[in-house]
Amino acid sequence: MDPGVELQLATAPTDELLNLEACAPAVIASSQQAYPFAKRANQLRVAAAAGTWGRRGSRINSISPGIISTAMDDRNWTGIRVR
Repeated sequence: MDPGVELQLATAPTDELLNLEACAPAVIASSQQAYPFAKRANQLRVAAAAGTWGRRGSRINSISPGIISTAMDDRNWTGIRVR
């Protein structure tokens, strides 16, 4: 991912995230693209927030759920590999 996009994802106010060019439907056209993009964006936002909260003596954690039923996950259960 482009470092400039990573910076935007890490620091943009939450109400402006969907207005970023990198989040546009023309850029992310499928769930196979959206899922890893969203996971990376979450990692970036948590890492950015951890620095801010760490200076205050606090910790921040990212809790990611386990298996979520998605089209990508369905393929994994039926034996179709996604690369």
